[in-house]
Amino acid sequence: MDAFGLLQQDHRHASSLMIRIKTEFGKTDVSLLPMFQELTSALQDHAQVEELYVYPVFQQSEITRDSAAKALEDHRKMKVLLDELAGMSRVDYRWVQKFNEFYEAAERHMHMEEEELFAQSGDVLTAQEADELETKIDAAKKDISGQTLPPAGEIRRHG
Repeated sequence: MDAFGLLQQDHRHASSLMIRIKTEFGKTDVSLLPMFQELTSALQDHAQVEELYVYPVFQQSEITRDSAAKALEDHRKMKVLLDELAGMSRVDYRWVQKFNEFYEAAERHMHMEEEELFAQSGDVLTAQEADELETKIDAAKKDISGQTLPPAGEIRRHG
């Protein structure tokens, strides 16, 4: 699987978790906390990898610079929403409203990444650069569970 396939796999996982949470709203015998914690952890890990390895590559290209800046701003906004949700009672109707706001923002963001950034990766990266990025992302995803991340550095520009 290529670098962007790995990230899209994360997107599918996050979407699945969000949908599971939405289907459990209002069920008294189900605690949303474990699912919400899993979602938060998965998204934090995913965002960390993107911010360290992926967005810097897209920021270097005039073609994708604006989309990368938008993606970083989306991450900031979603982190604020996740923090707000974490501080609210999950039985409060306002939590459901805030979660729906978060869900819409996250889905828009993932769609934008896939359609505007990932889809243009072939215009931004050589095959060798894409392979290097895949190696860094794969290593980071394996190491992120409490271990030190490999150095971000820069993707070596070839040619």
